[in-house]
Amino acid sequence: MARVIVELLHAQKRTLEDRFVFDNGHASLGRAYSNDIILDDPFISPRHLYISIEENQIQIQDLASENGTRVNGTHHLKDQSLKVESGDEIFIGRSVFRLLLADHPVGPALRMDAWVALRQHCDKGWFPNYLTLAITALGVWFGYMGSPGGSFWKESFVPLFIAYIGSIHFFAICLSGLAYHNFRRVFYLRNLMVAGVGTLISLFYEQIEPFLYFWILSPGVVVTLDLLFSIFIFALMFWASLRLSGDVIFLKDKIRIASLAVIFSLLIAYVNKDIHPGFVEDPKYHTHIAPWLGPIFEPTPLDTFIEQSGKKLFSR
Repeated sequence: MARVIVELLHAQKRTLEDRFVFDNGHASLGRAYSNDIILDDPFISPRHLYISIEENQIQIQDLASENGTRVNGTHHLKDQSLKVESGDEIFIGRSVFRLLLADHPVGPALRMDAWVALRQHCDKGWFPNYLTLAITALGVWFGYMGSPGGSFWKESFVPLFIAYIGSIHFFAICLSGLAYHNFRRVFYLRNLMVAGVGTLISLFYEQIEPFLYFWILSPGVVVTLDLLFSIFIFALMFWASLRLSGDVIFLKDKIRIASLAVIFSLLIAYVNKDIHPGFVEDPKYHTHIAPWLGPIFEPTPLDTFIEQSGKKLFSR
């Protein structure tokens, strides 16, 4: 007797959710407990569909179901039989199945690469958790170097520590939501590592940013470059999350990655007041470092600067 394989697919993504193998060459589907595949779907009849193999070809028979059976989204059967090809998709109720013969061709094996080894490391709980603590410690150290002194440990240490831990886990939750949307699994530990690495790159970027952009005179250009870098980091994080969760990234996933990266970057820039609608306030300059110096695109005349500086000195 020929073997028939019935695969349950996700209704929208057509990804595999379950697989049933019948060596006797036939199977029945429906809500009744007497079926070979029992489906919890109110739009499926108690005895909905019967699958059999005849002369090495799959034949399906709709058992006078209430809502009928569709094949590849075109043929609609109701109390009828039809021969289908191996690999055809069957729609009953809200469920989608793929019917396969034992000799159905399969693709070649994927090469085990560094991503496979990285997944194994991420699935060990200690690796992403220790990485999160190490990145948090580095962020706190950078904060201390920015304002060293005893007051840092009393006033800034705990809020900064909580902020880094919270932000890494927040981004891990967001990445896990994307993974669940695509694969129905969250892969939280893997996404925790991705969020940590993204935070680490952002930390180093903040430290070297003044050396990268010191030659740029326009604040608007600097804000634009920061926004582009933020989009790049978020796109990299979303891409790495999907790559660690699955083996293939489709075009629709790439479009979703780009869209989410832009949305997250704009939201963060808005919260940080890097960008906001309406008129931008005039730039403020440090009065001790550069007294009476206006915006660089509106320079103070030399005579006025000398006069004001002289008044300031003699007033002392």
